[in-house]
Amino acid sequence: MQAEDFCCGVCEEQYGDNRPPRILTCGHSLCTFCVQQIFTRDSRCPECRARITVSKGKDPPVNFELLRLARSFGKVQAEQQKGCQVLEGKPGQDPDAGECKAHGSRLLFICCKCYKWVCRNCLVVDHRQPPLGQCNIMTFSQAMFEAKNNNKSNTSSLLQKITQMKVRLSRTKSFLLLKEREHKKEIAKLLEEVHDIPHKVDEVNNHLKTLDSCPAVLKATQNCVDQAQTLEELKASTETANARSDSTNLLLDQAQQLVKKVCPT
Repeated sequence: MQAEDFCCGVCEEQYGDNRPPRILTCGHSLCTFCVQQIFTRDSRCPECRARITVSKGKDPPVNFELLRLARSFGKVQAEQQKGCQVLEGKPGQDPDAGECKAHGSRLLFICCKCYKWVCRNCLVVDHRQPPLGQCNIMTFSQAMFEAKNNNKSNTSSLLQKITQMKVRLSRTKSFLLLKEREHKKEIAKLLEEVHDIPHKVDEVNNHLKTLDSCPAVLKATQNCVDQAQTLEELKASTETANARSDSTNLLLDQAQQLVKKVCPT
């Protein structure tokens, strides 16, 4: 998600408590200052040129969903920049994956081709690297770092997708509520569509509520992966992380389908 998504389309200043976004009757949002400037000119939206109408002496309503997301966006950016620290082994101690059953030595390496933990003797006997063999060998520390780094990257990507989807869902909710207000003023033949809108809004709210809980769960899972000290802990935490990543992606897919169904454009 880019910073400009949370900026006024006219002055390009970021929304905030001192510059709250206000939703116009056409559905677009601009900062309070720019809205006031519009009413001193032609009272038309600068994006779609639709005429803006409000009650005398009143400003358009604040877009609280967009304001809330703008507040949290800065926090999410700061957290992503900090990242998660990769745990290191104790000084003077080489981390390993246990004891080799074949040779009795410590399992200090992993064969990426065979996906098997190996000891120094295994490297000579069964897992030779080029030009004597075709195996790709990594140390235990390298493998741990790569696994944690991959999971951290996946978590960061999911957090970004969640932020993006929440913005789209928020816009969808605003779109639906606007349609509801408009259709309530129309003739009886539109009543069926008006009655269907609250149900769709409930679906959007359910997705927003579900996605609101995802970042904390993903971060907690990431912490478990980062704090893993043994192969068993890493395997268990990584499996949990993968499962939660899959469930989060499923939620995002369901939300995407809802957005496409409601707002195909």
